[in-house]
Amino acid sequence: MNPNLVRNLKDISSSTITWLGRAFDAIADWVTQLSWRKFILFAIVVMIAGSLMNDALFEQHVVVVGKKTDRHRDHAKSFADGETDIQIDSTGIHIRKTPRAAPENDEQRSAGDKDTAPL
Repeated sequence: MNPNLVRNLKDISSSTITWLGRAFDAIADWVTQLSWRKFILFAIVVMIAGSLMNDALFEQHVVVVGKKTDRHRDHAKSFADGETDIQIDSTGIHIRKTPRAAPENDEQRSAGDKDTAPL
């Protein structure tokens, strides 16, 4: 690299940092002399300015990601356990209770088995 370019960059950065330091000190001295109302107003103005700078410098792009579905294929998935039947298809999720068989009680069983004697 060119030595003059490096020296010029150092001079520019040094003068910029010095100017920023003086500006910060001047603003800090001014803010310490403000009343609370003026300070709150100043804080609101600084936040608005920061928001405007953020919008101007950093464009925020919204990315929409969609899943492409094949409407011609309709895959219905079914899940079942002993008590419920769950079906998932293109119309939604369907949850149904499976009908239980009526449990046989001892009287019905013994009435059907009259020829056997209990012990």
